[in-house]
Amino acid sequence: MDFAQVAKFFDRQDFDTYNAATATWSEARFKGQIKVSDKFVSMWNRATRKRMLYVGPEEEALLTPVIRVNGLSDIYMVGTIQHDSHANTYYRAVAPIQHVSGPATVNRKAPTGGPSDPGWAVNTVVSNTYADYELRSSAQDNTENTLNYGDFFLFLPSDVPLQREDTVTVSGRTFYVFESYYDSGLIGARATAEPDSRVNLVYTRVTGQTYNPNTQTVTDTVQAYNVTGRIKPSPYTEGDNSTVNRRQAVLTVRTSWFPGAPELRDKFTYNSATYIVDKIEQDQQQDEWVITGYV
Repeated sequence: MDFAQVAKFFDRQDFDTYNAATATWSEARFKGQIKVSDKFVSMWNRATRKRMLYVGPEEEALLTPVIRVNGLSDIYMVGTIQHDSHANTYYRAVAPIQHVSGPATVNRKAPTGGPSDPGWAVNTVVSNTYADYELRSSAQDNTENTLNYGDFFLFLPSDVPLQREDTVTVSGRTFYVFESYYDSGLIGARATAEPDSRVNLVYTRVTGQTYNPNTQTVTDTVQAYNVTGRIKPSPYTEGDNSTVNRRQAVLTVRTSWFPGAPELRDKFTYNSATYIVDKIEQDQQQDEWVITGYV
């Protein structure tokens, strides 16, 4: 009897596997065992220190990013798989597993139109999966925010294509993703419980002018676009820091969500107020327009 046979003798637990594409479970797909271990310790994700999954070489191909203990409600995400071996013989597959907080839905907003007129962003479901979340900090600048939503860390299975500005709903609680990263074979994200602040508005541009000889007047030809972005009202100040009596707002829109490039004297309408564009910038990553307008 070799090491593999000895280890396999203790693989008495049946596990179910999860198919994310169909959101269905397959029961008793493989055998293995869960044990406490100090391997795969993550500096950032404390939950990966708690449990490890051990299976035989022939069972590794049956593993999926999400598994469940057969007959129980214990559901885990499977992290990076490593191999235990001796004398160049592979005996065991070992992976960190993390208990989930509950079922999760990953949503993503994106326009459905072409580059010349993307239109308003439409919400689509990216993945029906499972996730875990943990409150890491509740510190916010209370001088700017009257509501304190807190900062969270999310952990999702490795097959979830999570992106910045996605929203993840875990057991009825929704999180807005600031950034995602890879850790211990899982997808991690820094997020907040604050709602998605992007709004739909109308952006207009003068595309030409028409002269009427009968009335001797010139009429602007205006093209209206539906745009989705973040808008933040802001006071307007001049060099002497005196507040000018006019309202100002800053509109931030992804470049791929915007019809071409913004121009001075364009207009955007939000909450029944129309703002005239007088300043245009791009963020450091060059993937967002930062448009300032005034009433």
